[in-house]
Amino acid sequence: MMYKTHITSSLAMGSVVALISGYPFLFSYAAGITLGSLLPDIDEPKSYIGKRSFGLSIIIKKKFGHRGAIHSLLAWSILTIIIYCSSAIGVPKSFALGISLGYLFHLMGDYFSVSSIPLLYPYHSQHKKRRFSYITGGRLENIIYILTYSLFLIIFFTTQLYITFINSTVQTIIEFIKFIYSLN
Repeated sequence: MMYKTHITSSLAMGSVVALISGYPFLFSYAAGITLGSLLPDIDEPKSYIGKRSFGLSIIIKKKFGHRGAIHSLLAWSILTIIIYCSSAIGVPKSFALGISLGYLFHLMGDYFSVSSIPLLYPYHSQHKKRRFSYITGGRLENIIYILTYSLFLIIFFTTQLYITFINSTVQTIIEFIKFIYSLN
């Protein structure tokens, strides 16, 4: 998937999770989902996040390859453990949850691409084509992008998730301003 489809499909699925579970759709949750939806592509220097990784993606690609170990449930599990342990040093739990979910949703999206991913790496490292698959950047992916973007907007506005989101965004801005003033 292209980065914009990863972001919109992850936000759409994240809004469904929030709606079903009653979890608040906070700014930090949405930011975490967005970042998490991009993270697996750190193994590709030409990807959206790879171009912004200050060379880290080159090292990761040499070590693991694109759509290898980083695109697996093992990598997701390790990241989830690390990010949840980081809540002890002040990372908001909603941000940690968002990163974990965004990463998982990215894997789900790539699993159904023509190239697929080795979801059960290292136990099973084959990239099998699925019955329902799409070509990255192709017509079907563009349809997926439009549908997931529309789904996100419909859920976001009709279920009033936007109220919690706006309130938490304002609170985040206020906290940031306080932080900036405390540096003086």
